[in-house]
Amino acid sequence: MPRLKRKAVAHGHCHHKALMKMNDDEAVFEKMGLDYEVLDSGCCRMAGAFSCREQIEQMTDRRALHLAQVIQMAMREGERSATRDYPEIEYAQPRPRRPSKRAVVLGVIPCGLVVAGGIWGLNRKGPRKRPGKLWA
Repeated sequence: MPRLKRKAVAHGHCHHKALMKMNDDEAVFEKMGLDYEVLDSGCCRMAGAFSCREQIEQMTDRRALHLAQVIQMAMREGERSATRDYPEIEYAQPRPRRPSKRAVVLGVIPCGLVVAGGIWGLNRKGPRKRPGKLWA
């Protein structure tokens, strides 16, 4: 197991902790030489949404990593000491880009024109003629 000279805070998903516990993860942390703490936290009530990652990104200036990403960091960096303030940035998944206001406006205007054109075209043809009654 590659070694990593870093501090880490670990939080397992509720279903992970309930079914498998965190023992295996902690064994990996130990073998890697991580200075870690496993949070004693309850359920976030957002199952399946990977909300722990979302909460960390939205409420802090840090990024969450999966255990596989931590192992990748150890393979690349080894035991050299931490010199960067945010080493996880290199290994975390990129945040999805939000469209700029300009892009939203440029997307909404054509849609609005299409809808307006459709309404204008329907009104231009005049009222539709209904067939007469077939029997009295």
